[in-house]
Amino acid sequence: MRLKRVLGLLFVVAPLSAALSIISAGAASASTLGVTGTCGDTMTMSVARLGAPIITTITIPDTTSSDVWTLSATEQEFNAVTGAPFGNPFPVTKNEFTTPLSFNSAHTGFTAIANIENLSGLTSEISYTATRTSPAQTCTNHGFWTDPTTGPGPVAQNPTGAPGIPG
Repeated sequence: MRLKRVLGLLFVVAPLSAALSIISAGAASASTLGVTGTCGDTMTMSVARLGAPIITTITIPDTTSSDVWTLSATEQEFNAVTGAPFGNPFPVTKNEFTTPLSFNSAHTGFTAIANIENLSGLTSEISYTATRTSPAQTCTNHGFWTDPTTGPGPVAQNPTGAPGIPG
């Protein structure tokens, strides 16, 4: 009787252990994309697992820490299959930015980090404009993120294009 319980427990624990190994391996392997903007600025997007927020890092190259930059970011969602717009573009608010645009000597410029909601079945287009008043400079950039149904994104067309959306 005791042997049956031990064997039964092994049949339950072994598959559970394997499933947990797969889940933890998936969580550890984040997918990352990067796009370069109009003035050498970069936007990096990554997702740790399917459905997790899109961690978006924006870096504006600038070696002068006293410069003042303003940042305006928006998100537009599209149907991930047809490319049809889903709703209207909306601002990426201060709540989504875990780090506001500020000088970061490690990145040799000004950096902002946002956690942007990643909805299943939709493609997210994230765009921004960063402006410095003196000397005047404007940087713009945009990129797409689509999670495939099989796991965390991106799909092959990302970051410069998206399914159903003309380049």
